[in-house]
Amino acid sequence: MIWVTAPDGRCTYVHRACCQLTGLSEAEALGFGWLDVIHPDDRAEALRIYRAANAARTPFQLEYRFRSASGDYRWAMGVGNPWFAEDGAFLGHIGSVVDIHDRWEMEERFRALTNCVPAFVWFASQGGEIHYLNDRWYEYTGQTPQEALPNGWTETIHPDDVDAVLQVWADTRARGEGYEMPFRIRRRDGEFRWYMVRADPMHAAGREIRWVGTSIDIHDLKCAEERQTLLINELNHRVKNTLATVQSLASQILQASPSREHFRAGFEDRLVSLAQAHELLTASSWSGAWLSDLVARALAPWSGERIDVQGADLWLDPTQAASISMALHELATNAAKYGALSEGVGRVLIRWACESGGAGKIVRLRWEEHGGPLVSPPNRRGFGSRLLERALGRELQGAVVLGFPPEGVQCTITFPLRPSGTIPG
Repeated sequence: MIWVTAPDGRCTYVHRACCQLTGLSEAEALGFGWLDVIHPDDRAEALRIYRAANAARTPFQLEYRFRSASGDYRWAMGVGNPWFAEDGAFLGHIGSVVDIHDRWEMEERFRALTNCVPAFVWFASQGGEIHYLNDRWYEYTGQTPQEALPNGWTETIHPDDVDAVLQVWADTRARGEGYEMPFRIRRRDGEFRWYMVRADPMHAAGREIRWVGTSIDIHDLKCAEERQTLLINELNHRVKNTLATVQSLASQILQASPSREHFRAGFEDRLVSLAQAHELLTASSWSGAWLSDLVARALAPWSGERIDVQGADLWLDPTQAASISMALHELATNAAKYGALSEGVGRVLIRWACESGGAGKIVRLRWEEHGGPLVSPPNRRGFGSRLLERALGRELQGAVVLGFPPEGVQCTITFPLRPSGTIPG
């Protein structure tokens, strides 16, 4: 549908097809009468663009809705180009109007479809310039189309990923094959999230290759995989440590056992102690255990007035918790067999304190027995003593000192409070 305007912008000719489409007569369409069929919401912008082009004597293009002869509004594209006399005088514009309503509806359906997909959807030219991103991209990144297209989208890629992403994108276009890779994209609030990005070529006979791609949020999955890897590594570490502890116990008890029955009883007893420590650690997902819980568990059969516990509670890491549990078990077992807990009037005092020392805190735990049988230093060190003084001292990276005054066995355990340990209050 062709139209012609004069230098002052008035329409001086309109093709009859335009009149048939709009229902205007030729007289109604001439001048500025054609504005009457433009949708009220589009009219001011259309007139602004047209007048600006007329004043500048430049080409223009605009899309707008017009009222058809049936009364419905349809989308159209208007294109105009200036024309001049031989002497260069400006004569107005010559242009055309094309009904693009069917195309517009297809584009709207396409946009609605891409915005329903829970992902970023994008299209790119053969050269790699992005010419379409769905609304989800702009909502997530905070970019505008002017900022994102054609290459501004790369500014949202994590600095540690951007070089690899651009290299893969270039290699992909050179090969003409699709690709899939994860990388991090910045959200509008500055946080980076992991996305799985996939691109595939679109081949059409006689036309250059174009590209279609999607970017799917995999951040939660990526974090879960990292946590799973961490947990597996931590589990491997704990299993190895536990097996090493069991192996060490078996070796040392075997050397000190005169018979198979003696070995079995001693080995099972220590395994029970180790299992009790593991129960407490499992309850805290192996983050550690409270020292007061370890003491209560080890001395549960003798709880009451015979046991005096003093000290502000401390949180111990898994290695320290297991070692202290073993130490308390050894001391309690010895006290029940030969010491203060073997008679009805004996008592045990357990106290601890945290002191400054070197680069951190030092825990000093003291075990004292009173009121039991008279004690004398042993003629030789048994397995329990060696376990306390050597093995547990090494595990705690501290020292274990045993004393045998007549009034009862005494044991002082000193070790550094590791960073995971905290003093409440």
